[in-house]
Amino acid sequence: LTSVSLPVATSIGAYAFSSCTSLTSVSLPAATSIANNAFENCGLKSVSLPAATSIGFNAFYYCTSLTSVSLPVATSIGEYAFESCSLLTSVSLPAATSIGNYAFDGCTSLTSVSLPAATSIGDYAFYGCTSLTSVYFGTAKPTEGVDMFYDVPPNQVTIYVLESIAWSGVTTWGGMPVVQVEDFGLIDTEIFAKSVKIQDSLIIKDTADGNYYRIQITNGILNTELVSGV
Repeated sequence: LTSVSLPVATSIGAYAFSSCTSLTSVSLPAATSIANNAFENCGLKSVSLPAATSIGFNAFYYCTSLTSVSLPVATSIGEYAFESCSLLTSVSLPAATSIGNYAFDGCTSLTSVSLPAATSIGDYAFYGCTSLTSVYFGTAKPTEGVDMFYDVPPNQVTIYVLESIAWSGVTTWGGMPVVQVEDFGLIDTEIFAKSVKIQDSLIIKDTADGNYYRIQITNGILNTELVSGV
């Protein structure tokens, strides 16, 4: 079995495709629920589930060929859901409010996770994510699980958050440094063509308008200031 297309299926049962190691692609446009262990140990290279709201326990466990995931409306990510997906490099879960225990355990290639709606992050959620450098949250401050960044080097991950009362005065989360911004676009490195370190601040050129801006972190808050003469 190399591919699956189920255009009207609304749910995928437990262990439905478990250990289908030759399965590389699935089309499930109507599926709203992916049960426990549904695709564990499969050969999937990418996953797009536009209607899925719930991802079960171990749903994609040990999918070692998986490189990308699209779950635009998923609100719940179960425990161990993506454990040992060692080629997964980035994850964006715009609607996810709950991330289960060990959800991304052993995702050693994961560098960036976007969770703007998250309110709860489980224990050891990013255990062993040794390449992780950026996590993005919205205005809500998620509850912290136990040792979420276990076996990740200290201060390697920057927690970027949108300014809000909930984050006021917060400088660390899960033991990692917090940076508050008005807009995540301010830290999109693709915007900038030039940067130069000046003492404890950074001066950058915005290729969109040609101006230079001083960026400085003070008490965990990212401040920007238009500068000239650079």
